[in-house]
Amino acid sequence: MGFRDSIKIVTVDRTSPHISAIKTLWRGHANTLGFFPEGAFDAYAEKKQILVAQDGLGTLLGYLLYRITPSRNDASIVHLCVNPIHRGNGIAMLLVRKLQDSTRTLRGIGLNCRRDFDVNKLWPKLGFIPISEKAGRSSAGSTLTFWWYDHNHPTLFTLAEDADLVAKRKVVIDANIFYDLKDQRNEESLALTADWLDDSIAICVCDELLTEINRASSVSERDRCRSFLTRFPTLRCDGSKLSLIRDSLTKYLPDKPSEQDLSDFAHLAKALASEADFFVTRDEGILSCADEIYEEFSMPIFRPSDFITEIDALYREREYQPARLAGTLYAVSRVQSKSEDIMLATFQNSLAGERQANFKDELRKILSSPQDSECYVAWDQQNKPIGLMGYNFKAQNTMHINLLRVPPHHQLAPTIARFQLGELIKTAFTRKCPIIQIKDDFLNKHTIDALQEDQFIPTEHGWFKLCLDEHVDSSELILRMDHIGRCNDALKGYAANLRKEIEIAKTREDKTTLWEIETALGPGLITDSDIPCFIVPIKPFWAQQLFDKHLAEQDLFGAKVNLALNREGVYYRSKQNSFGLKAPARIIWYVSKDMRFIGSGSLRAYSRLDEVVVDHPKPLFRQFRRLGIYEWKDVFETAKSATKQLMALRFSKTMLFRKPVPWEELISVLSEHGIKTQLQSPCPIPEDLFFSLISQA
Repeated sequence: MGFRDSIKIVTVDRTSPHISAIKTLWRGHANTLGFFPEGAFDAYAEKKQILVAQDGLGTLLGYLLYRITPSRNDASIVHLCVNPIHRGNGIAMLLVRKLQDSTRTLRGIGLNCRRDFDVNKLWPKLGFIPISEKAGRSSAGSTLTFWWYDHNHPTLFTLAEDADLVAKRKVVIDANIFYDLKDQRNEESLALTADWLDDSIAICVCDELLTEINRASSVSERDRCRSFLTRFPTLRCDGSKLSLIRDSLTKYLPDKPSEQDLSDFAHLAKALASEADFFVTRDEGILSCADEIYEEFSMPIFRPSDFITEIDALYREREYQPARLAGTLYAVSRVQSKSEDIMLATFQNSLAGERQANFKDELRKILSSPQDSECYVAWDQQNKPIGLMGYNFKAQNTMHINLLRVPPHHQLAPTIARFQLGELIKTAFTRKCPIIQIKDDFLNKHTIDALQEDQFIPTEHGWFKLCLDEHVDSSELILRMDHIGRCNDALKGYAANLRKEIEIAKTREDKTTLWEIETALGPGLITDSDIPCFIVPIKPFWAQQLFDKHLAEQDLFGAKVNLALNREGVYYRSKQNSFGLKAPARIIWYVSKDMRFIGSGSLRAYSRLDEVVVDHPKPLFRQFRRLGIYEWKDVFETAKSATKQLMALRFSKTMLFRKPVPWEELISVLSEHGIKTQLQSPCPIPEDLFFSLISQA
């Protein structure tokens, strides 16, 4: 056992034999600790506000004396003193860590320390932040810095600030960008101040910037920087989470990191721990490992110029991140009556005026009608609810959704909302239900954004969506719009406008408009829209990862959780021999033969092809990494070279065949249509053949 392992931190009282040694140690350092009445030591010991470090023999090594101010709900360090012969053994750090652990219910810990004292170097290492400074009272005219360690308990002020940030993307800037903005230098950084970004993003900082500012030698410069800092929201982070993240980031540091390197990565660690959406920096050390950090923490890191140019794609990355949700979601289960309290605590929208009684009534109505109602809750890995959806089929042809909730402050709330809507739309499709009506009056912004994206229609009676529950031609679709307009007053105008658009698009052979209408009404398809159709080969391994739950069940580590989240996906292939493959298109997936997978060597699913992008592997991976499944090594192996171009197929709304079409039967059908292929590459097929093949789906 080493010396440090033998050190114990204990709290003393007035009867402790250490009191005398504490006073002696203080007298020897009164010139730095300041005057302190000896009777005050007894008073603090009486209140048990003195921590002592002792060795295995009970010898005093150092002490920490602190006070608690109930009116401020915080602690203040009054003395921190270590016997000189034992300094350098981490004793001061152990004493402060003990205080941090024992005051977790308080707001935090503060202290004043002269700038010219060596101990100033300790406070940043222990998570303290230099908040302000003032002139000291000593004749030397020293400056006192006020250091603060925050326990991150929300206050009315921070709750209000958090609520304001919910609707925006939180972009943390590092010290370089901060100084660029303060001094109006570097055009690349100044682009972040453009007016058009104001409603979309919040430029934020972490309190590590205060540590950076504190290094400035000029008092006036420090004051100017602190004043400018107040323009930006400061994100809070969990201390325990921060410690783990810092440890994980050490592998990205240079072999011999400078003080600046340590500060840069400390800033990044706080951005990660605060669950910001993006980190913007000009630091080449951090940018050089941005991809690896994204792989581990799922937070994009960009230069200012790259952030601006890719902002639309980045927003989409934040809104829909199935890879991150896959690591969060544990299960989806029916709501039990005994879980009413936890549902209320998590999902009641009190900010919008919802009362407990109203929420309970809605939940109980659903739970009390199991014959025609269902209510599901999504749970995370810590067994906490992260999504709630309750609906019924009491009305003919209409699915009524009475509860549709996500926790408003959850980092993945936008993704959870989209996951839930996808599940509800699939349920309506399988139930042959053409109308979805959301009657929940207390939706939050994340859910409303997801509804708008899925083209739900807001009315005074709630949000509606028409759900094409089978594949029909445009003439049949027009008749259905007429029927809906006659039977549903809320949708009368919408159905009439849609009918007119279908007629015009069909007359003009406007594929784009028909594709957009199909997007709004899916999962059903329009059979005479003349959209190109292809059979695309895919290896069983990727099929099971991307969409095929039956193949996934054959894998000990099957991808069933991921599959439940995949509203859209991306598949990488060589750009060679694509045979005109481009979006928009319909694709049928042929899962190539592999003896390890039962059911391979057959057509197994079909999807909409929304986008085809050809580029080098690295930019392709960055563009689509939010969709998960593929890691960088997978994309690189597909391309065989970082300089070789690759094709990415982004697809959505995948439906599995109820009865797969085996190779022999497929080849026979293709031969009848004059198509010869070994399906080593995408194969174009006629539209009528596409619908003939998927009729088994």
